[in-house]
Amino acid sequence: MKHKLLRRILTGLALGGGSVVIIFWGALPFMLEVLVLALVGLSEFYAMVERKGVRPARRTGLAVTAAILVGAYFLREPFLARLLLFLLTGTLITFVLRLPERISALLDGATTVLGFLYLGWMFSYLVLLRRIEGTVVLGGHLVELGAALVLLLVFATVCCDVGAYAVGKLFGRRKLYEKISPGKTQEGALGALMCATSGSAWLGGLMGVPLFHGLVLGLLVAITGQLGDLWESALKREVGLKDSGSVIQGHGGVLDRFDSLAFAAPAFYLYYVTFLAP
Repeated sequence: MKHKLLRRILTGLALGGGSVVIIFWGALPFMLEVLVLALVGLSEFYAMVERKGVRPARRTGLAVTAAILVGAYFLREPFLARLLLFLLTGTLITFVLRLPERISALLDGATTVLGFLYLGWMFSYLVLLRRIEGTVVLGGHLVELGAALVLLLVFATVCCDVGAYAVGKLFGRRKLYEKISPGKTQEGALGALMCATSGSAWLGGLMGVPLFHGLVLGLLVAITGQLGDLWESALKREVGLKDSGSVIQGHGGVLDRFDSLAFAAPAFYLYYVTFLAP
């Protein structure tokens, strides 16, 4: 047990340190990191779907996901939405043309589309957030605004996860949603909310984000992040899996580690560009 916990901690530290380096390295390296994670996560998602006897179009889904994320690096959000519409239409037409090869145009098509919306479109907001232009002082250094915002999002998400785990272990009594995730408690959810909001307010304050907005951003991350975690838990329970994969030592699969970010990133980005962007 101690060996597994140590391995989990060391892997988490390595992932965190490497991600911070890539975040500040540049928008292109960060997009490539998100692309790799999204493609691996999508493969995990399609593997879960196949356990139910459905046959999503893997290559189509992976190609569309890659196109969305690369598009997020080059296009602004309104034009990315137009690209998504084009890709969605093309995917549906593909299923019409290949209908004899599919088990069900409805189920195969729906799961294929759900996969690239989940791992492509929702993750694209990480790339869009990193591309926000400007500079900000952080820790006495002038850094790119987009990098600082991604760091704030990731930090708030980590605070959310740590708060939920620690408070849930120490004080958890009442189940949050036992049918989907028996281990989660209402006390843990409250701990996640408190840690995410306080962490976001603290780091946001160092970046010049007003206290009220820092708290709201943390609140959004806490709510959407936990919903993302519940969504992935529901998927795993549907197909009888404990983890979505084993690619990350001690943490399971990509979906197990980054499910919260998929839901939190769009909410965080939209709030910032609506209420805080110059």
